[in-house]
Amino acid sequence: MSDNSSSDSRNQGLQAARGMAAFAVMYYHSHLALGYFNKSVLWPISYLTEHGAFGVDVFFAISGYIICLVSQKPSFTLPSFFLKRMARIYPLSTAVTLGIVLIVFTIDLPLFDQFTGSQLLYSILLLPSDRSLNAVAWTLQYEVCFYIVGGLILRFASPAALLVYCVAAATFVYWQPIENTWIEHFFGSRYASFGAGVGAYLIMMKARTRKHTPLALLCFGLVMLHFGPLLAIPYSTSMAAGILVCSAAAWHTHSKPLTLLGDSSYALYLFHFPFFVCLNGLVWQLSPPQWTGELVRWGAMGFCLTASVASWRLLEKPINDAVGRCLNQRRQGVVKATMSVV
Repeated sequence: MSDNSSSDSRNQGLQAARGMAAFAVMYYHSHLALGYFNKSVLWPISYLTEHGAFGVDVFFAISGYIICLVSQKPSFTLPSFFLKRMARIYPLSTAVTLGIVLIVFTIDLPLFDQFTGSQLLYSILLLPSDRSLNAVAWTLQYEVCFYIVGGLILRFASPAALLVYCVAAATFVYWQPIENTWIEHFFGSRYASFGAGVGAYLIMMKARTRKHTPLALLCFGLVMLHFGPLLAIPYSTSMAAGILVCSAAAWHTHSKPLTLLGDSSYALYLFHFPFFVCLNGLVWQLSPPQWTGELVRWGAMGFCLTASVASWRLLEKPINDAVGRCLNQRRQGVVKATMSVV
């Protein structure tokens, strides 16, 4: 969800998939802004209201794919990998969390639950917990833990070893649920989706794709998403996410709007939930006509999209570029020092 490095058309396809997944999650949560309106005046897209949360599994699968892709580059090192991931995740997450804190202390409306100092600290550091000030940030806790596990495994082993770890975690938890929150974040059921992305990487690195491969995989993934749970197939949603990631990786697209949506997806994911909660309180205060329900929904999503694009261009991308320049300069310095010794 949070790696936006992409240099080839396959990565562009993954960016587009990440953006569409973020939009699906946002639409899934859009009802949070519409508590004032009667359901009879709303015209929701039923598929997204029922399955939009599936976007989270797609996020996890893309993370599994990307971490393998990055680890196979000659420049891959654990310090640079962790620095890039942390620089990508923490600045915006911390800013949104502190924004929620500001809202809690300045607006006299029960928009968010009260919190303790330790809960605030856990939310900022994204430590494993049962609750986060920004309700959607629970996924980032898993992302951080997966980056630690995945980075270490890929530094000393191969993507295949990471796949074995993910499958082992998902299989163990399927038969013996883990109650400890910390252990579950490092060895839990969510690793089925991370593993699906790792598996997708291993497949796509050897597969020979054709013109209609992305469409065929897309249809297969949607069929698995729909019928897998009906057939009680274990981890069918994770399998569907892995198949859709294969489709995205094979999709040679250069759509600037979709790529921009993918670039902005992290901010879109973090922004939408607290914004919808705040908007719901405002709508109750203003009491607009009931027929404006869908206008509020789409207006709110449009605002989130605009704010996310601004966040990407003004905050996230500059931070990413600065970190990248620092690491490149350090790498060049090491190379020059080595050459001078030789």
